[in-house]
Amino acid sequence: MQVSNDKEEEINKLKNTIKQWIIRSNENLTIPNNIIALNYGIQRVCTGYEIYLSGHDEYCEDHDTWLLDSSFEIEESFFSLGGESLKIGRLEMMDIYRNMIIHLINSHQLKYPTNIKVISVCDSNGYPELVQNKI
Repeated sequence: MQVSNDKEEEINKLKNTIKQWIIRSNENLTIPNNIIALNYGIQRVCTGYEIYLSGHDEYCEDHDTWLLDSSFEIEESFFSLGGESLKIGRLEMMDIYRNMIIHLINSHQLKYPTNIKVISVCDSNGYPELVQNKI
């Protein structure tokens, strides 16, 4: 049972780190008026998972090419979750990240200006999943 408890402890630690980064990123966020879509991204690199937030001045429901051109990035882009994060599988990590963002939005801990119409979560291998759509 020790292995299960260790993994659960590691996941809880990652959840807290992710939550703190999202909240910290949002606290002093000044988003230009032309930005209508935000994407919370996650990618796996050799040193661990990295999470990031990018803003976009266009959005298309039918394809993901709007993600190719980032018009806005926060100061602390590509925040590393460290090598320990590699113990978590890609799909499980994506679920942890997405669920945390949804929780923070639904609990009104994240505030965005009215020009933000779409918020998505995407990993480097997948299509963006909309977590908020005001269009």
